[in-house]
Amino acid sequence: MNTQGEKGTGRLYRFDPDGTWHLADDGFDLPNGLAWSADGRIFYFTDSHRGEIHAYDVDTRSGSISHRRVFCRIDPELGKPDGLTRDAHGHLLSPLFDGAAIARIASDGALERLIRLPVPRPTHCAFLGDGKTLVVTTARFGLTPRQLSAAPESGSLLALDYPAALR
Repeated sequence: MNTQGEKGTGRLYRFDPDGTWHLADDGFDLPNGLAWSADGRIFYFTDSHRGEIHAYDVDTRSGSISHRRVFCRIDPELGKPDGLTRDAHGHLLSPLFDGAAIARIASDGALERLIRLPVPRPTHCAFLGDGKTLVVTTARFGLTPRQLSAAPESGSLLALDYPAALR
């Protein structure tokens, strides 16, 4: 990621078991979250500033990726896709920075639902070992005192009962 915000300079690298690094792809604005399909054959990668989640085919023997395509575009009005994880049902979950929600994305790339959060800037999420508790990291940087007063949990680690969030 370019710390000056220069567009198109972000890169994606692969680190192999033998300790070597390989440039896997480049040309991103703000490289961010990553996840894999359950079978490991599809790799998903977020470019937050573009509001896109890309999908790649994975060569499971070499680890190389190919055939980049836009899997999902998030409307900027909803926020910026940030981190990325996959639930047990095969949906991708992407916290929406400045969107106060997590996007639940179906296997065809369609936005299945938004899971609302009490903070404007969720950044990443992951499941605890029980598979039912979703933990969400959040940011507070750049928020005004008024915004922080309205969302005092900003900057906290949230824990959600995921099955209940889907009801």
